[in-house]
Amino acid sequence: MNLQSKTVTSGIIRQSSAQSHRDKAAIFILSNNGMILEANQEGSQLLGHSPDQSHSGKHHISSVIPKLATVELIEKTEGRVNPYLRFLSRIGHKFEVNTGSEMQTGCELYFNDIKNVGQHQILVMLYCAQSNRVE
Repeated sequence: MNLQSKTVTSGIIRQSSAQSHRDKAAIFILSNNGMILEANQEGSQLLGHSPDQSHSGKHHISSVIPKLATVELIEKTEGRVNPYLRFLSRIGHKFEVNTGSEMQTGCELYFNDIKNVGQHQILVMLYCAQSNRVE
């Protein structure tokens, strides 16, 4: 096997592992004050709800990610996601996540700004490895 085929093979392995990692993301849409407006199926499970239940205004994101209780989500001057949070997500910082029955560690968060009909919202994508439970 030559170097080029090894590179292609490792690229395919990384891509397939990244795809399975991406498939397990819990996704939340937040208001500017951190209240969860919407969640996908994985996010609903973290909240202890079925996917068809409404989340609007019932939970703050800090109920899932406790560290976010002490961090401003929105930068006041720009009206965008706090640059510190964007930085942490870009470097792959691991957060603890409350799954209801236990805490998981090693979860990665990604933040995006969303403009929705003149309103600013925050998209949070949460990736947790299944084996990162804290006992």
